[in-house]
Amino acid sequence: MTLVAVFEDVPAYVAEYAAVKPAEHIRETLKKRLKDIAKGQDGLAVSVLTGKPGVAIPDLAAETSADLIVINSHKPGVEDYFLGSTTSRVVRRAPCAVLVLR
Repeated sequence: MTLVAVFEDVPAYVAEYAAVKPAEHIRETLKKRLKDIAKGQDGLAVSVLTGKPGVAIPDLAAETSADLIVINSHKPGVEDYFLGSTTSRVVRRAPCAVLVLR
């Protein structure tokens, strides 16, 4: 089983106006926090990905021949009907079963 976190890189046009820590620093901090969560859980791996979560998660599932993706969802708002949510993107692209928690 793998505990996965995905974060998107800050676009260059935004980064020049915001104080953003380097992506590597964010990745390492996130990985450390996930390892703390997974501590004591035998067989639980940790993976930190960069990219669009709706694409990166199904891609990782395909690469690892995953049987199931478990993902959390929120109550959809009006914006989700027009843009879609990360969860809906994962469900549409997943190569395996997806369990959506609400």
